[in-house]
Amino acid sequence: MPKTAGPFLENSYPISQHFGGDYARYSQFGLAGHDGIDIKTPSDTTVLAGVTGVVLGIGSDPSGYGLYVRVFDFNQNLLIIYAHLKSIAPLIVAGYKTNPVNP
Repeated sequence: MPKTAGPFLENSYPISQHFGGDYARYSQFGLAGHDGIDIKTPSDTTVLAGVTGVVLGIGSDPSGYGLYVRVFDFNQNLLIIYAHLKSIAPLIVAGYKTNPVNP
């Protein structure tokens, strides 16, 4: 398993939790394990969408994701949740189109 999030980030940050594993913790949510990856960054890091997609919604889940943005990538038929965020820019609303080249 790689120890950094890879070249798609301006800087490489460590993965703090990998996909899968930790069944005991995630079974309470009906999951077989952690269903994503967590990337540890400094709290003032700006997070940009890594895919061309559309924002399905934003929300707050104090017992899990914290502050989050849900983005759907139609090209890959993939839902991405950017979670554990400190804040979300006011222009990010449902229907907002993301583009990793021109954020």
